[in-house]
Amino acid sequence: MAVPRLTATGLTNRQIGREQLLSVKTIENHLGHVCAKLGVLCRATLAAVLLETAGAAQRTSW
Repeated sequence: MAVPRLTATGLTNRQIGREQLLSVKTIENHLGHVCAKLGVLCRATLAAVLLETAGAAQRTSW
């Protein structure tokens, strides 16, 4: 799930593609599938969901 995490950090699709050695189109497709699964419509909401999920995971791990 590296692509959504990188998106949440504010990187563009092009920057993520360079870092992951993937095309911009592949990044777009991947994010489209992730957003559809999570029921979110934009990158900002995706970031919020990921942060919320990470926070919940940290709270339950102790």
